[in-house]
Amino acid sequence: MLFSAVSATSKYAPTPAACPSSLVRIADGLSTDESSWRTARKYLADDSLRTWLKATNPDFNTSGELPTLGLSISGGAYRAMLTGAGVIQALDSRDSSVGTSGLYQALTYTSALSGGSWLLSSLADHDFPTVSSLLSSQWSSALNNGLLAPNGILTILAYAQILFDIKDKESAGFTSTLTDLWARLLSYQLLSGSNGGVASTLSGIQSKSNFVSHNAPYPIITALNADLSTDACVPETNASVWEMTPFETGSWGADVNAFTPSKYLGSSANGSCFTGYDNLGFVLGTSSHIFNDLAAIYSSLAPTLDTFCTASLGMADTSDLGEAISALEAIFPSLTKDLAKAVDAFYALYPNPFHGLKSAPAVSSQDTLHMVDGGESGQTSPIFPHLLPARNVKLVIVNDNNGDDATLPAYPNGTAIYNSYLAAASAGLTRMPVVPSPSTYDYTGKPIFFGCNDPSVTTLVWLPNRADTYESGIATFTVQTSKAITAAMIDNGKAIMSRDDNSCCCRFMLDQYHYTSGVPIKVTQHHSIQLYPVGPKSLELAYESPHSADILFYKVTLQFANKQPDRILQALVIGRLMYGGKPTKYVVFLDSYGRLYACLSSGIDPCEVGPYRSSDDEDDDGDYEEVDEAQKDEYSGWQECWKVFGDVAVKVVDLGALEDVIEDEGKGHYDILDNVVGWKCFGYAEGKEDPSFENGFCPG
Repeated sequence: MLFSAVSATSKYAPTPAACPSSLVRIADGLSTDESSWRTARKYLADDSLRTWLKATNPDFNTSGELPTLGLSISGGAYRAMLTGAGVIQALDSRDSSVGTSGLYQALTYTSALSGGSWLLSSLADHDFPTVSSLLSSQWSSALNNGLLAPNGILTILAYAQILFDIKDKESAGFTSTLTDLWARLLSYQLLSGSNGGVASTLSGIQSKSNFVSHNAPYPIITALNADLSTDACVPETNASVWEMTPFETGSWGADVNAFTPSKYLGSSANGSCFTGYDNLGFVLGTSSHIFNDLAAIYSSLAPTLDTFCTASLGMADTSDLGEAISALEAIFPSLTKDLAKAVDAFYALYPNPFHGLKSAPAVSSQDTLHMVDGGESGQTSPIFPHLLPARNVKLVIVNDNNGDDATLPAYPNGTAIYNSYLAAASAGLTRMPVVPSPSTYDYTGKPIFFGCNDPSVTTLVWLPNRADTYESGIATFTVQTSKAITAAMIDNGKAIMSRDDNSCCCRFMLDQYHYTSGVPIKVTQHHSIQLYPVGPKSLELAYESPHSADILFYKVTLQFANKQPDRILQALVIGRLMYGGKPTKYVVFLDSYGRLYACLSSGIDPCEVGPYRSSDDEDDDGDYEEVDEAQKDEYSGWQECWKVFGDVAVKVVDLGALEDVIEDEGKGHYDILDNVVGWKCFGYAEGKEDPSFENGFCPG
């Protein structure tokens, strides 16, 4: 009776097919398919970007070339999937009405690995719907059932179907592994169609209507190949990143540098071809396959791997996965017994189409590729696909949902993006910006911009998971989330991206492309965003949130031998962008050392709010001698000029060594002093120094 309810034939098994004219393409540029698709998508993305820019700021100049934008979604299982879903929701004009809404339509590429690939695969297989619709139609109930109950009360039927699917694949002449079991279970939670989306394929995304019409970003899933000849069960830290896309699968790495059509995955170099091996569940299962790294710890499967296999991922809280593996052994005893006969059982196996290819030395001697989780080399954020010069991606939102500290709650600390920086340097990927080590730089859980104002690199917007509206640092190996938790995780991701409906980050992302001076910038922003320098010279700008919401003050130190006001003005535009475009005026003071002090006003000129005063207190009574407009010329070195950058009027004043005080009437005052390290912070009207003043900065 049980098997009578199971499909008589399985669409999971690959089927023989006529071979294409060529199974291998040397990676000397984008494929013809991707290049044509990218051109059409970029046209629509630019149109969406113009619409968003005009809605954000009607005066924004969109006549020039607009940047190509990308999104990267890290690993982290359900934590990454659901947080990433919230990020996309905040970017999608169909699904939200926040400051960032509309930027999803402006993306050209989306990359993902592991838990991020679950999200990307689910969206693509359902023809790129809104997150809200997927939440209500599938995710909410499926994740509530959990990984081990793939069909709710009909779970036993799902188990029977899964066994049948895997056995059918074996009957077709292919070796099944833990990845097949893992993939089929995940598919019931993520994919469309009957029997857990068993008919869905990676190449099948090509026929989805929104892909055909270029109405969604190009999806790229990443994975790694483990070279077992090195006596290591996990890929090396410098292992080439493999891309799995609707058109083709392969690697741009110099030791592979080749691609094969995704439709014909499963085909071998000897001329036998198949289709259907690119089962989408198998692909997303490949990108999240970590059993090769954990089998040395868990279950009776561990002895299968030799002593050289050691766990190295350092993932947070592995107890749930241990229980899951034990449960799988109990449910599928005959299957796991068969799998335990070979080390191959702990990998996603792909017949190698590049066998014998001399230009692919890393894999030319391998009959079979042993693919694993895309983050096992330490690069748990898939940034590499966006660094390819041919794709010309100018800016990438890097949604980092890693649990870097191996503790709960699990949040990122910058390790993943730093690992990508090191790997990029090793691989010679010059479009990767400088990223500091977490041991020397404070990753505070706030967005950080890397590669600002350097046209030679891709700007990375590091968007880390954090507890904004919900404690979202759930265990990496969580196998079930309630409906309430699923919704709360997505809401938290939306809040992370939208920043409480503050579109400042995105305004900065785009405005920087109007910055042409190439001045490297470092901004440490104690409230919303940070920027990291890209060169030895830097412009340091520290944002402080003063007591008044209408007047914002900045302390800036410019480390240049000579004054460069034009560059300074362009750099200071970030102040306007941080606060929704509302501030319209800057007053900037340069001292004789090239240091610069600036205050930013929202709609009013701070210099008109209160009189200029000198620092001379001749009678030592606490009152500063007022300096009116007529007195300005008496001060040596006093110069002023007006500059206009976009719709921002900027006044630059060279004070030399003059000390100056700007007073905001009735609201205390801020000293601007020559050679100061930071602002002195005073309370409202009392004139007393704020006791919470720390490190030369006013508290935010």
